[in-house]
Amino acid sequence: MTGYAIAWDGKIVTLPRAGDLNPDGVSWAWIRDDDGNGIYDRRLVEFADTAFAAQGKRVGRISVSVVLIPRPDNPFDSDAVSIALPKSMGGDEEDRCLGYLYRHTIHNWGIANEGRKDLVARLAALSADGEVHFTATMLRDSDPADLERYRCADDEDDWDIPMRMPEFCLDLPDARIMGAAIGAFLAEHETDGCAAPAARDRGPHATHVQPAKPLTPMTRWHRRFLQEEAPRLRWLDELADKLIEDLVTNWVVNTRDMPPPPQYKIRRWGAGGSGVIVTNQDGGRIGKIRNHPLLEARLKKGHGGYLSFLLLANELDRPAAVEALAREGIVIPFDPSPGWLNASVEPGLHGWLDVYWSGNLAGLELKPGRVKWSV
Repeated sequence: MTGYAIAWDGKIVTLPRAGDLNPDGVSWAWIRDDDGNGIYDRRLVEFADTAFAAQGKRVGRISVSVVLIPRPDNPFDSDAVSIALPKSMGGDEEDRCLGYLYRHTIHNWGIANEGRKDLVARLAALSADGEVHFTATMLRDSDPADLERYRCADDEDDWDIPMRMPEFCLDLPDARIMGAAIGAFLAEHETDGCAAPAARDRGPHATHVQPAKPLTPMTRWHRRFLQEEAPRLRWLDELADKLIEDLVTNWVVNTRDMPPPPQYKIRRWGAGGSGVIVTNQDGGRIGKIRNHPLLEARLKKGHGGYLSFLLLANELDRPAAVEALAREGIVIPFDPSPGWLNASVEPGLHGWLDVYWSGNLAGLELKPGRVKWSV
């Protein structure tokens, strides 16, 4: 049990900070604005300027309050969820938009919730303002005031926006924990399994029919983004969903699914048989004993003592290899308890997919990254 639970005071739904549960945070879909007027970049920069000043800082890492807003008006995805500035910053939901949750994030939250993609909308329906509140982190390494020394007389307005952009990450737990927390919260607080959407003020642009918003003066870029970029990004997100499902279903191996271990053999070589290799039934090498490379230098200088470890081409061979070494009187620290090779597929930053194996090797709890794909 992680102890992570969604908070609700009867009016506002809040997703608490993940903190150490997920130090890397959750990535998000930043809206590229390379050919437009920089409205999204400028919005984030101005928010960062205000937030850092309010906390008496110019550089470093700070936490800020932001919200998730269901966006059924999105012309390409009625399940879209925007990441937006809080209402205290002024403006309607489009005026405050910073970007969107990745579609694979929404998909992964729904894995433990009957595959539903309306989870944020259901949470928002329980908030009086129709928005789900949470915390993000912003990081700045350089003081924006220092950039003035680089200004040239012919620089255009907002020339320094790219250099003032902070790193921005959602302080939320990973998909497994978040999905479980959402499911538990809705099971407790929804009365009929589908809470009625709460009425909310959509700002001065709202109408009674609430049609999709008309394009703003940045029409040229916005139209190109919707027609050219959005379909490509959606295709990539759908591909990521399929890859994750295929990896989880067909490729990620759990120890309970593994066949009986093979009978590996040990072969010694070198002076006094100091070299040790592990072979399969056909004599093919699958691993070898190595001394800790940082301690080999000390050993050569006569300081004595070294740490032996087993280097393998495939971590799935470790239980059988350790057993073969033990039969020869060579003990390698290893905890073969259930779950030592459990694997998880997790969306990484910028469209990367990461496969991790978690376990205990040489008495250390590890989570080594084994495979990485870019989509």
